[in-house]
Amino acid sequence: MTRNDIEQLFKTLPPAAEPAERHAAVLVPLTESDGEICVLLEVRAAALRRQPGEICFPGGGMEPGEDATSCALRETEEELGLSARQIDRIAPLPALRHSSGQRVEAILGWVNSLEGLRLQREEVAEAFLLPLSWLRANPPKWATYATVAELDTAPQELLPFLPHYRRERRTPIWVYQGRVIWGLTAKMLVALLETLEGIAD
Repeated sequence: MTRNDIEQLFKTLPPAAEPAERHAAVLVPLTESDGEICVLLEVRAAALRRQPGEICFPGGGMEPGEDATSCALRETEEELGLSARQIDRIAPLPALRHSSGQRVEAILGWVNSLEGLRLQREEVAEAFLLPLSWLRANPPKWATYATVAELDTAPQELLPFLPHYRRERRTPIWVYQGRVIWGLTAKMLVALLETLEGIAD
């Protein structure tokens, strides 16, 4: 085999396909309760493998042929029992990257009625309302933390190198009635508040 053989071989191969990125979408649901505009949030079930007990918006991975809105509405119905007929789409919010690298689209929606709210208990432990006025009156704390490689499961050959691969991240944090809101959900709330800045209560 020669260099020319190698070059000729690769000239005959089709170009490598770009990896298809699987996007996710969430609904950022607003509704009115007792005269207050509130955000509807979920607490993830404790038995889930990924991010158990964390606070999030209803959402998940897009299925083939779905756009962000249809995905967010489907996931909201699956997780909370609220149908698309109960929700009016307002606008997209800025898309963000999850710590896994996945792009997450956010759709702002208005929930006209919470009638029929029904939690899918395998995924959702609780749902609660968070008043926008409380968020605006209580700026988040900001924290920096580091993610590290899983040394317990890594091959022995890599152990000398992995401690140097710390990835620092910065997150806003709110604590509302004992519930900790942080990470991607908190960043989406910050984006929402920045967009709404200047609108009177």
